[in-house]
Amino acid sequence: MTQIAAAPIDGDAAPDPGVSRAEGIDASEYTRDVWRLRRLNLAREHGNIAGQIAFDQIPQRWLWDLAKRYARMRLSAGLSVTSVQRQQNVIALLADFIEESDPRSTSAAALTRDLLERWMARTAQLNAAHPKTHAGHLSGIRGFLVACRRYGWDPSLPALAELQPKDFPRRPRSGRRCPAPAPG
Repeated sequence: MTQIAAAPIDGDAAPDPGVSRAEGIDASEYTRDVWRLRRLNLAREHGNIAGQIAFDQIPQRWLWDLAKRYARMRLSAGLSVTSVQRQQNVIALLADFIEESDPRSTSAAALTRDLLERWMARTAQLNAAHPKTHAGHLSGIRGFLVACRRYGWDPSLPALAELQPKDFPRRPRSGRRCPAPAPG
């Protein structure tokens, strides 16, 4: 497998335009708890101050492995680093909840519909004033679960471990049902 060339470690060099994100992540970087953008040959995006994608907040080894596969897949598909970081943060929130609810979990079998419903209730409570944030968290986990199932990353993932459209908060209705007539 071709590897993404690492930029110099002493600075945040711009990525080599001849190296594609889809070419893979160096094995030595992949195994780290924190991926440094410069080592992945990825430039920081405007407004992104982290310079890394952190997996060290995930105590469950099985979820840590799945989160890394998902991040690698999303980066390879061209998703922005900032979006991958946000998705990673949502997976870390789920990991915290799993740690509280089922600290001895050893596989994706822990992701039962019951656990997901309790996690959704917790995130709804924490984000009550911010329904878009809540919807974003649900969307991030939904995409993660879909990828895990679609690509067979963990066969122990329960069949009902998915988020349905009805699980998302309703969008507030505007006062109009039809678009405003065009001026004319």
